[in-house]
Amino acid sequence: MILLYPHRGGWHLPLTLRQAHLADHAGQVSLPGGAIDPGETSRQAAVRELYEEIAVEPSNVALLGRLSPVYVEVSNFLITPWVAFSSERPPLTPNPDEVEEVIEVPLAHLLDADNFGSQVREYRGRCYTAPHFAWQSHRIWGATCMILGELVTVLEPLGV
Repeated sequence: MILLYPHRGGWHLPLTLRQAHLADHAGQVSLPGGAIDPGETSRQAAVRELYEEIAVEPSNVALLGRLSPVYVEVSNFLITPWVAFSSERPPLTPNPDEVEEVIEVPLAHLLDADNFGSQVREYRGRCYTAPHFAWQSHRIWGATCMILGELVTVLEPLGV
């Protein structure tokens, strides 16, 4: 879930630093989200996971739509990213079982091309160059970078 909310004179969104003990994507920066429960839609899962991971009440979230699905080979996940809006900054309380830290990123920071770069990563014995957004000491790469990249692509022509 990409949750946009006003904070400090601009739009922000929360990312999470995943706990180091998690089975998938441990210690990585990600968007709040997770697996779809039986009988649940991706939309319902996104809202539920936003609440479970950082305690954002579903009643404070207005869904705007979804972005393109992203397949993550290393964990065999198909991510359906949703975009939502809150009219005020919600309390962001990390679930300590899953989230080490909530990272609030200004949308303007993501829209600034100077904050986009790349890094060399290794996967299955091969090195490759992975794009990332830089924020403070964090490098936001992988599926999260791809999803945020699409968000930037959608928002740039609007002059946001």
